[in-house]
Amino acid sequence: MPVTIDEKSVAARVALRRRRERIGVVDLRVHLDGLDRHASWHATEDAIAAVPHLSEDSTAYPTVGGTLALLSLASRPVASLAMLQEVADHLSARGLHGSIDATDLPAPRPPFDRPCPVARMGFTVDPPVSAGPFNDAGVPEPRWSAAQAGHEALLTHLTALADTAPAARLGSADVLLVPTHPEHTRDVVEQELEHWSECDFATYSEAPDAKSGPEIVRHAVSMWHLGTVTWGNADPGLGDQQASYAHESLLRRFAAHLDVGFVGYCAPTPSARLYLDSVPWGDRRHLWASYVPAPHGVQLLTNAHLDRAHDLSGWLLDEVVPGRWLVTHPDREAWLTPEPDPELVAQATADFGAMVLTFETALAHPIHPA
Repeated sequence: MPVTIDEKSVAARVALRRRRERIGVVDLRVHLDGLDRHASWHATEDAIAAVPHLSEDSTAYPTVGGTLALLSLASRPVASLAMLQEVADHLSARGLHGSIDATDLPAPRPPFDRPCPVARMGFTVDPPVSAGPFNDAGVPEPRWSAAQAGHEALLTHLTALADTAPAARLGSADVLLVPTHPEHTRDVVEQELEHWSECDFATYSEAPDAKSGPEIVRHAVSMWHLGTVTWGNADPGLGDQQASYAHESLLRRFAAHLDVGFVGYCAPTPSARLYLDSVPWGDRRHLWASYVPAPHGVQLLTNAHLDRAHDLSGWLLDEVVPGRWLVTHPDREAWLTPEPDPELVAQATADFGAMVLTFETALAHPIHPA
């Protein structure tokens, strides 16, 4: 038999995702007889690319249990089935046999929005930011580009978390629809980073429920271009102090691979970087190994950072690895709030001195010199 479509389950999934939940894609499983998961994935990608209205915003993943296809189908089931039939026809024309049906994945929940300690990290990139490429406005084109050693360290830790969590998901900020699995977690993360230069990851307290879906109570991780990572720990049972120490452990774990890292305080959503990367620091990625956006209660700094400091005698310094220092305020709890005491911040800023990036310094060091 050619590749068939379970029209009833697909129509129900289209109605659920596109009309009720207002999600831009529909999650389907493609099962192709006799192909391993990578061959099935490549065949599915080719079929999607052959359908003009699907090729731009749809994605397929080489997951265990069949290829997971997130398709930008029309919101009306009849139109969606017509588009999907083109995919099935393309696969059948290659002599393939199998089926396409809906998944039973619960709806993705939005990230936990309670402010909590959040780690912000900049992994060293290779090639460096200054190597480009740049767009016409002089802004670096999106690329993940974390140096290989740091990339491996991060993915090893993420896959270990996924393997031990009751449930975990991967995907984009709005659509965490790819369940993790020991055999495909790394493949999916690397695919997202290669294609989109970003990937979001979340662990859950319990296995997903078909009706309500899982709640994020542990890790909410956003990887973004130029090796930047935001890592939230939203476990309400952990407490801010413990979460802060957990993030300190992250900074220590990845210290050898970081240009900079710090523990801020905000909701651990994918847009947290917009809150933590203050202007002009966020636009000067090439200066992260030498400057900070502002002082924090805990930060991982380089020798170049410390060389610019005014007076850190009142701070706790620990050289974690050669050239990387954990710099901690003696009253770290005072920083566990969205708005620390202004006098505390003013004194810390004076202590950090020229390490804090100013507009004048940023203007003098454009990311793409004319």
